[in-house]
Amino acid sequence: MKFELVKSNKIKVTMDKNDLAEFGISFEAMAKNSPESREVFFKLLRRAEKETGFDCNNSRLVVEAAIQAEKGEMTLFVTKVDNKEEQRLFEKLSEVLPEKEKTEVKPVKEEKSTMIELSDFEDVVTMCSAMRECFWGTLYSYNDKYYMTMLPIYIPKASEFGTVCPEKYRAIVEEHGKVIVKSSAFLFIRNKFE
Repeated sequence: MKFELVKSNKIKVTMDKNDLAEFGISFEAMAKNSPESREVFFKLLRRAEKETGFDCNNSRLVVEAAIQAEKGEMTLFVTKVDNKEEQRLFEKLSEVLPEKEKTEVKPVKEEKSTMIELSDFEDVVTMCSAMRECFWGTLYSYNDKYYMTMLPIYIPKASEFGTVCPEKYRAIVEEHGKVIVKSSAFLFIRNKFE
């Protein structure tokens, strides 16, 4: 397990299967918002404070998680946000929601992800609320619809809210669509709209 202070308000925690086994939890269980995963998360924060001095008591946190199955690693980025930063993020999201067709940022394509098409923003919020096991992903808008990337294992559940995009159409969305939330879109939408 490795703790790295990225900024004064952000840490990076890298774990492998053995590290999680120490806590008696798997990658899959850690990715879910369960009492067990929250307990492990708080233990990690206490350990991070001892090792790096990262104190997050009485702070609002944004947590980004990435599982790299091929490496057998999980990485958590934990950021302390104050009310001004949180308001800035919300204003930034509000500014881009009405605009549908210009590309400003072209993110790196997420490996082995799938894209789902959603009819409206309400479907995006409903899907993010229902799929609490999902954290990362990129949210786009294009031609008055919304598109979210995710791991293929989540598609059966996501199909209740939208339809899977063919790879050719995904390339069009990534090239010509508007990036609304570049990373950790599921987590970002839940934090802002629940």
